[in-house]
Amino acid sequence: EYIFLYIATQTELLLNRHMDQIIMCVFYAICRVNKPKTSSAKDVTFKGIIEKYQLQPQAKPSVRI
Repeated sequence: EYIFLYIATQTELLLNRHMDQIIMCVFYAICRVNKPKTSSAKDVTFKGIIEKYQLQPQAKPSVRI
């Protein structure tokens, strides 16, 4: 709830950003908040998300690590 309020009031965070970048940031945040409790689960890194994104055919070259 606080995150949505912050984004709604701090709209400059969204200026000059690709929708892909925003979605990847949200995905990373969700993964961090819902981090599995088991030790066998692999941590999701933002770098890993970017690397997988770059393999997609619709990837924009301007979205880099």
